[in-house]
Amino acid sequence: MRTILISLCLVALIPVTARAQTDRHFALGAQVGFHKFNDEHFSKSSPSLSVLYRLSRNPENRKEGWVWRLGGTAGYSHAAFDTDLGGTDTKIGSLQTIPVVGGVERAYRHDRVKVGASVFAGPSFNDFSIDDAARTAYQNQNSVPLEGIEVKNSLAARTGLGMWYDMSSRIGLHAGAYYYYNRPKVTTTAGGVSTTETWKTDHVSLSTGFAIGIF
Repeated sequence: MRTILISLCLVALIPVTARAQTDRHFALGAQVGFHKFNDEHFSKSSPSLSVLYRLSRNPENRKEGWVWRLGGTAGYSHAAFDTDLGGTDTKIGSLQTIPVVGGVERAYRHDRVKVGASVFAGPSFNDFSIDDAARTAYQNQNSVPLEGIEVKNSLAARTGLGMWYDMSSRIGLHAGAYYYYNRPKVTTTAGGVSTTETWKTDHVSLSTGFAIGIF
């Protein structure tokens, strides 16, 4: 079930926004995202590429000024998890999270520019994969095998600011700065003994990209 949910969410990576380019109902493009985790055990060394799209039911009659709206987004982050083994920082594995969140946005539109502040919340589908080298290092240091690390699905929240600028009737530029709150429960099994703790995977996400009006 988790694999199916993750696969479906990946099709709709980041984000659903209020309006398409001028006179366009649907726009599709791509964006680059950068993540900075609060916990030093998590690191993100390279940007992620994801799909960006915009929808509008009535682009010819857009409301200027302040508006309230409902919205949502499916995000993705992939980070290495390091810990100290015998005085050496060792990569244990990789954490993948897909938060699917929805909520409200307060937005202001003037001419070609739309700026919005949003508060979203929803489930985060999480998965962790252990590196083979980490199993060997763990066995050598603790004299017991590292049998598994299971990261439970969790509740995620996202707040931040996003901006769209319509360059033309077809091309729109996007930029966003968001803070993700996510505290999954993690069960580590080593030598037949399981322990549970909470990981603080909170992070700042910065993104930029463009979308092209299709129809």
